[in-house]
Amino acid sequence: MPEVFGKKTALSVNYVFYELTRSVCPECRQVIDAQIILRNNRVYLRKLCADHGNFEALFYGDAQAYTSSAKFNKPGTIPLQHTTGIENGCPHDCGLCPDHQQHVCVGIIEVNSSCNMACPLCFAD
Repeated sequence: MPEVFGKKTALSVNYVFYELTRSVCPECRQVIDAQIILRNNRVYLRKLCADHGNFEALFYGDAQAYTSSAKFNKPGTIPLQHTTGIENGCPHDCGLCPDHQQHVCVGIIEVNSSCNMACPLCFAD
């Protein structure tokens, strides 16, 4: 803890932690934990790779719109049939494998609100 005039003080942060997720390191493509944080009405993806350090990227340009979209979440439905087996796990195995906890609602490739289609690590590759 930092000290001010000899007294310990708590640190304040300029963001709100929203949720945990998984992502990939843009350097080595290893699957790593990531945090979704809200700052200045924007949504950022913050991740830490043990080998390559910290990364943070704008994920969505409107935090209010992003958080309000959660109202469309619904309980999952286990698929009747899986199309692939499990070898390396997401995102390395493509298809609907037994690890999926719900059906595919809409097959999408997530493009954030500030995409310039020039990212070196796009799952669309």
